[in-house]
Amino acid sequence: EQRRVLQQVFDYIHSRKAARLYWAKVEQKKDTRIIYTRDQLEVVVLKKAYETEPMFTLNETNSGIFEILLDYFSGDISDATPGMNPNKGLLLFGAIGCGKTFFMNLFRRNSKCTYVIRSCSQVSYEYSTEGFPRIEFYSNHWKTYRNEFGQTSTGICFDDFGTETDRKHFGDNLHVMGELLMNRY
Repeated sequence: EQRRVLQQVFDYIHSRKAARLYWAKVEQKKDTRIIYTRDQLEVVVLKKAYETEPMFTLNETNSGIFEILLDYFSGDISDATPGMNPNKGLLLFGAIGCGKTFFMNLFRRNSKCTYVIRSCSQVSYEYSTEGFPRIEFYSNHWKTYRNEFGQTSTGICFDDFGTETDRKHFGDNLHVMGELLMNRY
């Protein structure tokens, strides 16, 4: 029994040492981050848009959203968006079908902040089945391995905000997205 416990301790120490060595290697690795300028980002996103939806066109309904997202995710604030702070979060709103979700899908992987998209209805349903651990899960930053942009965390885009309903988990009635946003900010 004592031998088994000692072996577990040595295994744990070895795994911790291996993890430290791995992260030391990562830190020493030459910086190979991809950073897009606004023009490069526009080319990449438009290419992805045409691959996803061959009939895609920029028109008066969606071009404003596209320009705002280009400015935000490139960090290059143009004259069209003088009050925007690229260091803060982003709130998109508009009519149904104007392309908000489509554009957020196109910009998911970018050199400013890579993110995943979650439906607010899905998040509130997860709370009703699993409880407060889901609130904590969405309230914290998601640490990941370093990606091609040099990022070590992933953001979250909450889609269809306002369409979710208050949910109960064993009698605790909660406005899930309100609670979640208060926890995050």
